[in-house]
Amino acid sequence: MIYLIGNQIILILGALIMSLRETRKVNLYNEALLITWFQSSRIFASWDGKLLQLWTPDGAEVARYRFDKVYRISRNPVRDAIVVGGTFLGKTGGHVINSGGDIIGEIDPIFEWSIDGEKLIGLSFRKEKKILSLWSYSDFKIARQNTIKINKQIEGINWGFEANYVLGISRKDNKAYLIDLATGKSKVDIKSKGELTKAVWSPYASLVAIGDKKGNLSISRIAFSSGGKVRKEDLFKQRFEGAINNLKWCSANQLMFSVNNNVNLLNIDLGEVMKFGIGSIFDATPDVNYVAIGHLNTVRIHGAISGEQRKVIKMGGVVNDLGFSPDGSYLAIASSDYTVKIIDESNF
Repeated sequence: MIYLIGNQIILILGALIMSLRETRKVNLYNEALLITWFQSSRIFASWDGKLLQLWTPDGAEVARYRFDKVYRISRNPVRDAIVVGGTFLGKTGGHVINSGGDIIGEIDPIFEWSIDGEKLIGLSFRKEKKILSLWSYSDFKIARQNTIKINKQIEGINWGFEANYVLGISRKDNKAYLIDLATGKSKVDIKSKGELTKAVWSPYASLVAIGDKKGNLSISRIAFSSGGKVRKEDLFKQRFEGAINNLKWCSANQLMFSVNNNVNLLNIDLGEVMKFGIGSIFDATPDVNYVAIGHLNTVRIHGAISGEQRKVIKMGGVVNDLGFSPDGSYLAIASSDYTVKIIDESNF
């Protein structure tokens, strides 16, 4: 028999309370499919196939909406707002929602935030229209500023480091076009050798990464002159064994990508690729100290510098999405067992 007295009891109770705080679970009505944090890290959004719900990290519900369809959720990189691309009350488009749960406006169905959080750019689903829409966002209001007629047919957009240009994506042409928002003209074409899978413009530096189904990954530096000329410089090219499935900029010189569901981290300055293992879903903390990778019903957390596996988290179902909060305090994991699990940073 073991007797515990005084401070020993307090320590055990403290450890128990801490362990309860390290992991929290939010129960949904259906399968958890998407997760997106608001920029303040005080609220996150989940979608379970029927309901879009806003939660605090402690699991308190803030608001809910019944979306018939959701195909994308994107957060404002500076302020507490998100855009939900989907169908709500019979209307398909981008629905702008603040952290209080208010829908404050609707924009085009294809959209992207500017990196200063003050603008949105939109594109219609209608392929015959070569028009971009520019929207302003301030004081929890959105307003259409103007439309821009462009000279290229695109079906995707990505807004990166330079506010006066947008990256237009054409899988039909296997190209990404750097489009001047003042004239609507394409200044630079970035071509993929194989069938284009992903093209992303870094928010940290004037770098564009592009990947294809043949495993080609290339990174180009975009230089702008005072006279309006734009130059493209090839910075990195490598072919991998398998399709490039996803790309995510983590910092000015670090790019995460997956090749046939194998997750890698590229250090551009060193030209080094760190391999983490199998996973179709991944994210990194804002300081790029930790990497989380989801595969089947398991999430593994690695140290991004050492590559060592630090923690294994088992879910009751298949991991559908995951994301670190913008301040790095939490990791949210959505799975097919109708739950979202919240892991505290002390447990990474």
